[in-house]
Amino acid sequence: FFFRPEHTHQQIYVSFPMLSEPTYDYLQLISSSISTFFCLFVVLCYLFIRPLRSYYTRLVFWLNLSDLIGCLSIFIGYGSTGGLRCEISGGLNQFFYLASLLWITCICFNYYLSFVLRKTNIWKLEIMYHVLCWSIPAATVITILFFHGFGFAEIWCWITTEHDILRWSMYYGPEIFLLVIVQILYIGIIIKLRKTYSEYLPVNDPTSVQRSRLINPNLGLLLTLYIVLLLIIRVPGIITRFLEAINVNSAVWANIEAATTPLQGLLDSFFFFFDKQAQWELSMIFCCSRQPKAPKVEELAIQSSLRSLTPLDYQRSLQDIMPETRPTSVSVFVGTWNLGTSSPPKELSDWIPHNDYDIYSIGTQECKYEIKDGQAEQDWFKRLEHHMGPNYWVVSSISLWDIRLIVFANSKHAKDVTITNIKSDKEATGIGHVLGNKGGVGVSFNLEKTSFCFVNCHLAAHQSMVTNRNLNVEEIVCGLQLTNSLHFDILNSHHHLFWFGDLNYRIDLPREEVMNLIAERDLTKLLEHDQLTKEMKRNAVLHGFLELPVNFPPTYLFEKGSRVYSDKKMRIPSWCDRILFKTLPGVCLKGVDDSYTSCDTVDTSDHAPVSAVFEAEIIPYSFARPRDLDQISGWQIEFTCLEGINIFRHRTIISLSQRTVRRIDPFITMWNPLLNQDFSTAIITNNYNPVWQGKDIPTLGPIRTTRRELEKQHVFLKLRDHSRLGQDDSIGQCVVPLGLAMGTDAHEFACMLTWKGRPCGELRGSFHVRLVSISSEAV
Repeated sequence: FFFRPEHTHQQIYVSFPMLSEPTYDYLQLISSSISTFFCLFVVLCYLFIRPLRSYYTRLVFWLNLSDLIGCLSIFIGYGSTGGLRCEISGGLNQFFYLASLLWITCICFNYYLSFVLRKTNIWKLEIMYHVLCWSIPAATVITILFFHGFGFAEIWCWITTEHDILRWSMYYGPEIFLLVIVQILYIGIIIKLRKTYSEYLPVNDPTSVQRSRLINPNLGLLLTLYIVLLLIIRVPGIITRFLEAINVNSAVWANIEAATTPLQGLLDSFFFFFDKQAQWELSMIFCCSRQPKAPKVEELAIQSSLRSLTPLDYQRSLQDIMPETRPTSVSVFVGTWNLGTSSPPKELSDWIPHNDYDIYSIGTQECKYEIKDGQAEQDWFKRLEHHMGPNYWVVSSISLWDIRLIVFANSKHAKDVTITNIKSDKEATGIGHVLGNKGGVGVSFNLEKTSFCFVNCHLAAHQSMVTNRNLNVEEIVCGLQLTNSLHFDILNSHHHLFWFGDLNYRIDLPREEVMNLIAERDLTKLLEHDQLTKEMKRNAVLHGFLELPVNFPPTYLFEKGSRVYSDKKMRIPSWCDRILFKTLPGVCLKGVDDSYTSCDTVDTSDHAPVSAVFEAEIIPYSFARPRDLDQISGWQIEFTCLEGINIFRHRTIISLSQRTVRRIDPFITMWNPLLNQDFSTAIITNNYNPVWQGKDIPTLGPIRTTRRELEKQHVFLKLRDHSRLGQDDSIGQCVVPLGLAMGTDAHEFACMLTWKGRPCGELRGSFHVRLVSISSEAV
């Protein structure tokens, strides 16, 4: 079946008189050139326009990079009829065109998980995608090389005509299989989109128009168009092989295949423009932006069930325990140390005093050392467990390569009773944003009704990489999934947040001057030139975070085994190892005096360990006796006005301080952990000073709880940009405490909106929390 009479290169063109050989060559070059241009455009945009970097665009980047090298392989083999150059061209052609098909399938599978199955942590599959998309093509190339199958294939350099079995088994068989999978997945996606869209168009519903805007059918239309064009490009090659197998003249289809197959890169580049942020960022660079129009309030946005969330797992059970017996605060110890790939000492008490605090969070970096049995991760965690003793239990532990984090709790804080909702996650920011040599790990949990979050990170090294360190922080903020609300990042979702690790920020002074200032103990002047201090002052990173007074000398770079600063690499001594903290408004978190320090006696690494101690207020469960059940009431949160001031989008091309002023269609998502859903305001078109009033803002509630509990609650607000193609973009977030608005009079507030830890405008408004009637059956 797979063997046919051998045709020569000349016979192909004789049997197809409509195109001469030069004409065919020109068509192949033109199609390859067009695809090369568009793929190169996408690759350069992703590499040099940082706001375009996201999980979705990263997958599209790898797809277009595969198409780009596949097109370049055609140029490498152009005019060759054999030899080493032709074999190299054929090998590259096979590898990257098959990789392109695999990336198309992975992106399709990604869409399916997001739209149909409603999965949220799909970004964790990226490593698996890389393994599949690179290992399978590599295996096929190695197999073909083993049979000496690469050479001139009549119309270009690829698998020669003498190896039809290799053609079918190594390329066309997988191609047909992947195309079928893609068709099935995309049909499922389109059916889901159409079904969801039709569900929000009831005949007699006055809000049906507004509901339909939440799910625009254009995305389904674009996907349908992509599928049709994909088949137009891929099917001619399959038809050609079948005609050749049954000894039918396939010259027409062979020439169509040769002219259209390189256009795959052109088609795949349009994946990049499915993303709304990519559209607007590119329009700001290459086109003239339109001036924003005056505010125009649209119809009231519904509380869409499509954006329904799983609320924070707060326990609401009432127990017969006196509230005054409950603790009002807990002590928290936070420690960080870069081990420098050296074995740690047996005794750690000078750095980590045990049996003194309620919560211990220990983060390490470069925690990799040689041991006789087992791995460094297991050995390190066991050492810490042994050090803490039987009075403490492990809340959670997690590692990303050599970055490790473990959290202990005193046994009086029992699991599943006072400590609940435990989560852990990690985000790699190393080479290719995939490798874990740099990145962050995090652990979050609830202690009674108070949420804690600990993030240990290792950021980009070297003196000049300040911008890269800031971007690493943004990636970690976006990547760590430690909240129960899909709309809010970790910086605005926890009562108490600790950010620590080897942040790698340096001191911008000559080494000799730094050494003199250290000898003089002039830490104030050193801190004036500390990169982290300067970046936080100019709101370039971790806005709203605080640091206890630094009263210890720089913690890097020492000679191992001593506290003498090393001069081998002539690195400038710096405070690379830091501990920062942040708390929600209305909740108290304070550092213990003189607790922020480094440990000089633990000297096996070129970094000094650092630690700090905090007193964190906790919100206890709402305890009441059965006779006090009448105190449980229904509450409503009513906003009378919301106003965005100088809203802007960050755009990073050269400097982090650049802002993008572009068309935005803002609306606000509001959420509280005691509510079983989120609420959204109306959508304002094309305005970055939007105003919502009256019926534009939904009423939140009813919330069934006691007044004492509600006074410690917050409303989480997220300003978003409405997208016509699917997922709405995030602009900024803020948190408003409810305690000051418990009454009949409206309480005015103003809070800074932040995006990935950087300010992006201000949100002002007024609201009040009022009591509403509630039936005894509801109680």
